Amino acid sequence: MSFGTYARKVADPHLPWNRRLTALGSCVQLYRPIGYQATFAYLRQVAGPIRRDEAALLRALDALSRSRSLWLADVAAYAARRRVAKRSGQRAPHPAETNPSWPVKWYGDVRGGALVAVERWRHRAGCEADEHGRQVLAIAGAFVIADGHLSPPQVTALRELRAPLQARLRASAWPNHQPREFDLARQLLWIVSQLLITVG
Repeated sequence: MSFGTYARKVADPHLPWNRRLTALGSCVQLYRPIGYQATFAYLRQVAGPIRRDEAALLRALDALSRSRSLWLADVAAYAARRRVAKRSGQRAPHPAETNPSWPVKWYGDVRGGALVAVERWRHRAGCEADEHGRQVLAIAGAFVIADGHLSPPQVTALRELRAPLQARLRASAWPNHQPREFDLARQLLWIVSQLLITVG
């Protein structure tokens, strides 16, 4: 079923409460820009107790739907730009242009979404025992304390950390198949991307 179909079920006061909550979970499964659990955490933060309060449930649906609409508008704008560029002979996208086909930020509240995502992901087991992990988590902790702001040296450090983390990700992927190392590098890169997305 589509996002719109599930959204209508969430908003339908005639449906049993559990079905409406399940429908919201299906909406989040279809649009989870900062990950499934972090998206729910963000919705609880902005909407209130969605599991027991109808007004909070509807606020959560509205917040999710608004973010999704902004993302779809970004996808459409990107597609329009690419059509124009292709007609003028630019077959490949510019390296600085990000394809928004898969959302990686909370549209409409980038900083707030990143704060929730970073707060959830920085407590994942194993990161603190790793050299890169300690650096990323120190900056992530400072980011949370500073209410979603990074200093210029922190931004520089994060940008410098991307290359070694990407190298670790590639080295631990198939055929070497080191799942723990791959997962750790992927998690750290996700935190770095959420941090850097707040500074453009």
